[in-house]
Amino acid sequence: MFLGNKYVLHEFEQAIDKLISESVVFRVGEFYSVQNNFLLADRRIKGNEKAAQMLKKAGKIAGFLSKFPFVRGVSVSGSLSKNYADDSADIDFFIITAADRLWIARSFLHLFKKLTFLVNRQHYYCMNYFIDESAPEIIEKNIYTATEIATLLPLRGVAVFENFYAANSWTKNFLPNNYMRISTAEETGNYLFKSFA
Repeated sequence: MFLGNKYVLHEFEQAIDKLISESVVFRVGEFYSVQNNFLLADRRIKGNEKAAQMLKKAGKIAGFLSKFPFVRGVSVSGSLSKNYADDSADIDFFIITAADRLWIARSFLHLFKKLTFLVNRQHYYCMNYFIDESAPEIIEKNIYTATEIATLLPLRGVAVFENFYAANSWTKNFLPNNYMRISTAEETGNYLFKSFA
């Protein structure tokens, strides 16, 4: 997924086998590493297991966040979207808002987050990136932003994320083997609080 060139699977497997035979890359269980260290694989397995638990919680939280006024799309970002979590991991969210409503939507969500500090749940509600659905293209185009976009895990807002990915097709220049994970998303519904606001 993260290679900078298009590849065919069997050619990739042949290249990996060659690197293993030359001790440039090591196979540790089901993982590959540039270090011959089984502890790295063990850490990854535990990180994947913790991520699976946290993603279940993230799905429920995304459903809740999607009920806020002017929220059109919610996705998981950060390390959790890459299927890894350690003991200090937060649940990071990437939010798409209605056109011209970014700041008011952000204000509603951050007012709510202030309340989560009272019950020590603030690390479940790290809403750290907001964009407006009328301006979905990410301006800063580099390998870092391409990776973050490619690994987003949309949970609410199918249509807005389809538009978002279409507007950011430039990521293919950096990650030509990537596919967007839109199938993980559900549509946002119409809720009383959202309609009232």
